[in-house]
Amino acid sequence: MTFRYKDYRRNGLDRQQVVHGAGEFIRRFLLHALPKGFHRIRHYGLLASGNLERRPPAARGRAACPQ
Repeated sequence: MTFRYKDYRRNGLDRQQVVHGAGEFIRRFLLHALPKGFHRIRHYGLLASGNLERRPPAARGRAACPQ
């Protein structure tokens, strides 16, 4: 069994990669699974869009950082 995927860090013909075997595919897939009891939280903290006004100037972007 083989699986194809794109390696976006490469260009040209090397971009298309192949994973051989279901075991290697499952191993790579499970690297993204969270342990039991953990929850994936997105859009939380300083980077949340709801905190735009309360965000400190240094967290708003490069233009607000002193140099």
